[in-house]
Amino acid sequence: MPKPAAPPPPPPEAPNTVKSAGAREDFDAPAKELAEKLGWLGQPHWVTNNISVADAQSFLGKTLHEHFQAGALGRDQPDVQAAVDHLGLEEQSEIKALTDALTVAYDDGDGAEVTTHAGKVSSIGATEIKPAAGFPGATEED
Repeated sequence: MPKPAAPPPPPPEAPNTVKSAGAREDFDAPAKELAEKLGWLGQPHWVTNNISVADAQSFLGKTLHEHFQAGALGRDQPDVQAAVDHLGLEEQSEIKALTDALTVAYDDGDGAEVTTHAGKVSSIGATEIKPAAGFPGATEED
């Protein structure tokens, strides 16, 4: 007697598919609020710790989303110390504020809907660094 029918195996995922949760843009407002708590407030081009307000907000949005996705995907929480080091934070109150925010994002990700979709490359809005005039790679515009 033949074996009972079984569902076919799922088709392999295309190499450019990713699993993700939440949208990066959903973290813009919390990132701005967190950046202000950490000292990055004012105009986008103003600088604290050699990082512009706009770059700090963008980095924090990306990092909050990264921690949220890790929670949603059942992965370990990413290293918080890496974000502390990247931002050059030294005061314990700032480190605690960042750690608490990233932990909340990670915990909020637990149980969030995970989707599979084609991967895309997007800009996080970081400042482009160009070589100064007279140095290798500089153009006449520099």
